[in-house]
Amino acid sequence: MAGDLNALPESETMQVFYRDWKESFSENAPTYPAKEPNVKIDYILFKPANRWRVLESKVIEEKTASDHRPILSVFELLKPN
Repeated sequence: MAGDLNALPESETMQVFYRDWKESFSENAPTYPAKEPNVKIDYILFKPANRWRVLESKVIEEKTASDHRPILSVFELLKPN
């Protein structure tokens, strides 16, 4: 699941998501506003955690396409246990 969740990492909303979903990168790299980001409100979440390996995650330095900075995560689907 990916998108602008309009919630800070420590918010109650995100704590509910974190019960069932894992975040693709946990550092609080800011994503909003795009020109000079100072808050993280955009996420890529995944589940089940044991089926995916995060190979790369980053905030892309793009200031004009949106009012948010895009985020990218590359995953590897693991074989079932």
